[in-house]
Amino acid sequence: MLRTIVFRILQAIVTLAVVSFVVYLAGDMTGDPVSNYVDPLATEDDRLAITKELGLDKPVLYRYGLFLKNAFQGNLGKSFKTRQPVMTLVKDRLGNSLKLVLVAKAITLAVAIPLGVYAAVHRGTFRDTLARGFALFFQSAPGFWVAIMAIIVFAVKLHWLPVAGMDSWRNYVLPACIVGFGTSAGLLRILRSSMIESLQSEYVQLARAKGVSERRVVWVHALRNASIPALTFFGLSLGVAIGAAVTIEVVFAWPGLGRLIVESVTWGDYPVVLVGVIIWGAIIIGMNLIVDITYTIVDPRVRI
Repeated sequence: MLRTIVFRILQAIVTLAVVSFVVYLAGDMTGDPVSNYVDPLATEDDRLAITKELGLDKPVLYRYGLFLKNAFQGNLGKSFKTRQPVMTLVKDRLGNSLKLVLVAKAITLAVAIPLGVYAAVHRGTFRDTLARGFALFFQSAPGFWVAIMAIIVFAVKLHWLPVAGMDSWRNYVLPACIVGFGTSAGLLRILRSSMIESLQSEYVQLARAKGVSERRVVWVHALRNASIPALTFFGLSLGVAIGAAVTIEVVFAWPGLGRLIVESVTWGDYPVVLVGVIIWGAIIIGMNLIVDITYTIVDPRVRI
């Protein structure tokens, strides 16, 4: 088991290094950030001075190597736009994004587990159809469209909830529910399928034959085994939640890291984009690593 964990950690480190290089290279190829910071009437000497100040006069591989060297020393560079340290800009925004994602994931569990179990137990009924319809809608509908519709209904028409900011718990309701419902759809469908298979298995039939209550059969015996594939999906769905949160942050003007990355792409502020993507990538890769380790604990067959 220790060997498997060490191998997964090495894989995670290599994956993060590849992600950082690809993002750095893509940022270098997408345009000239100097154009965003000089006057259109600036002379060529002015442009060269700005280029040298930003360090863009060096080859891309040299700059990437310098970035890695500085990163290992705790220096992630400065923003092209504000000249502030990147971590100063990213730190608060990251906390805001994590708050949104964590609330959304809590909503995912609160919605997907009971609905998935309920749909499996009442398979083929109208209630099962409603649960699957909910999953199909939120899995198919674009997040930005759902967000806009929610704003029109709950903020503009009914005046129940605020549209932007994060001043109180009411600001979390719309963005967190939209992200949470979107990721709960896939988890609901996987959990339903696994529960149907578990409820038809021999160990469940044996538990019923022994007189175990139906509630315990469903929520202990069947759900424990059905949760293995659902656990994997829940961990991997963190990446989906982060991707969805970027769009939702822009729509709801949420002061998070995703919105900062989108703004930095517009400005050509590549140091901020690079660090932001690396942080999100590290969180996703780290979560996948935790899922892999947890999977070996929950299902001993994986160790073999």
